[in-house]
Amino acid sequence: HIGRVSTAVLTVAGILWIPVIELLSNQLYVYTHKVMAYYAPPITVLFILGVFWPRCNSSGAISGLIFGFVVGTSRLILEAAYTPENHSGSFIATFAQSNF
Repeated sequence: HIGRVSTAVLTVAGILWIPVIELLSNQLYVYTHKVMAYYAPPITVLFILGVFWPRCNSSGAISGLIFGFVVGTSRLILEAAYTPENHSGSFIATFAQSNF
């Protein structure tokens, strides 16, 4: 029963997400790489620190992942909502146009 409900919820979420895809790019390939660029860096850093730094613990790992998720989501929202006329030269414009 849980599998059916979660499948239905994720299907509806995917359908509702389509307008966001169109805001970020007209090409699906470019969109997937943009989204991956927002969320892959914290996972990569966590993996590398976990392998090479023995003092890395679970509290730091969870904190790093949460912080990376917040920054990546902020970047995704700002890029979708960004218009050059509204925020030209501001911190928001710089952050929205930055390349992670």
